[in-house]
Amino acid sequence: MLGLGLSKKLWDGLSDADKLMFETCALAENNFDHAEHNARNLAALNVLINEHDVVLWEFPDEVFQGFGNAAKDVLADAGNNDAMTKEIYESFLAFRRQAADWSRYSDQAYMNKRALVDF
Repeated sequence: MLGLGLSKKLWDGLSDADKLMFETCALAENNFDHAEHNARNLAALNVLINEHDVVLWEFPDEVFQGFGNAAKDVLADAGNNDAMTKEIYESFLAFRRQAADWSRYSDQAYMNKRALVDF
């Protein structure tokens, strides 16, 4: 995750055009970093598989369900410490549910259809 930090006093003193410049530059850097990350991971994966005979395998669904349930418990404990944390936690959960629903219809569906044709 990338982040950009500015003091609120500085931010509040910027013009709308300067704020837009910061937001646009941060977005561009994030997009560049994401693309670079994916490209380098692909190259590294090819080296592992083709030069070092690494065999990839996937954890069973039960293992991922265990990870998820453990994370759910930790988040629930952390998210119920006080009123403000609980409000943030509940907002996060609501957004996460919506994002998961959207991903099923957008990114995940697109990737599944894209994989139907091997180039």
